[in-house]
Amino acid sequence: MSDNKKPEQRPPESYTPASPVKRTLAWIALAYVLIGLALTTFYFFNGYMLGNLGPLLTVPGLIGLGALGLVSWRSTGRPGKVPRHSAGHFMLGRRPGHPAHRDRGPAVQFWEVTG
Repeated sequence: MSDNKKPEQRPPESYTPASPVKRTLAWIALAYVLIGLALTTFYFFNGYMLGNLGPLLTVPGLIGLGALGLVSWRSTGRPGKVPRHSAGHFMLGRRPGHPAHRDRGPAVQFWEVTG
C-alpha cells in the first residue's frame, strides 16, 4: 500500500444532548438525592431522625423552580407554559368554557358514567 489512504470515517451518530431544562431538573433531583442520603446517614450514625424538615425539603425545590424559569426563559426567549387552571378548579369542575361540567368534578362525572 504505497498510497497512504485513511479509512473512510463515518459521520458521527446523531447525538442530541439534553435540553437545558432537563439538565436543570436533573440538578434539582440530584439535590434531593443528596439530602436524602444525608438524612439517612444522620439517622444511621445518631440513632434518631431530625425534625422540622419542611424548609430543608422545600427550599431546594423553590430555588430549583426559580432556576428552571430562568433557564427556560434564557433558552427559549419566553417563560415556560403556565397552567391555565389550577388543580382545585379541575377537581371542582369549575372550568371556564365548559358549562355542562359547572357543578360536578371528575370523580362525580366518572361515577355518573360508570354507575
